[in-house]
Amino acid sequence: MKKLLVAFFLFIVPLLAYSQAIKDEPPVGGFLHGQGWMCMIKAPEGWILDNQSRVDSGIYALFYPKGTSIDDTASLPPIIYFNSARLGNATDEGLKAYVDEDIRLHEERGSATLKERKIEISNFEKYYCLDLEYKNNGQQETIVYLRFLDGVHLVVLTTPANAPHENYIPQLIEAVGNMEFIQKADNPPIE
Repeated sequence: MKKLLVAFFLFIVPLLAYSQAIKDEPPVGGFLHGQGWMCMIKAPEGWILDNQSRVDSGIYALFYPKGTSIDDTASLPPIIYFNSARLGNATDEGLKAYVDEDIRLHEERGSATLKERKIEISNFEKYYCLDLEYKNNGQQETIVYLRFLDGVHLVVLTTPANAPHENYIPQLIEAVGNMEFIQKADNPPIE
């Protein structure tokens, strides 16, 4: 009986403790889904997935560095979030038209300065990337526009004013590089 008890404490208890530690770790990956598609996402190295904090704002997944908090507005960390919309024209030309319209709306509002950014993304053939700096608060964003089926998918890096925005571009590229789309067979897109 003593041998069984010793074995339990030496092998089983550490495994239970390890299992509990893993369960308490914040998630780093998950799934986004929409009409006819699903996308696996994974946080950049050292970042975590938050799929609860901004649901009331229509943002169902965002990443930020592990050990930081998005609740403290005084020291807001960089955030990468996702957004999607349907394209009227499910082609690369439709994606370009969407990006052009987004640019037009930003220019019409005059709330941000815009410029095109060149980045290398290997898992998407056609994409666009824009930098925005908001005039009223200095917040910076880099938006990557992607197309899958009839959807435009935006991956947005946002940093508060005076943050080293450029330092987080590799994490944005990594987040996009980790995206894997699949068409849901049981729910094809509406044509």
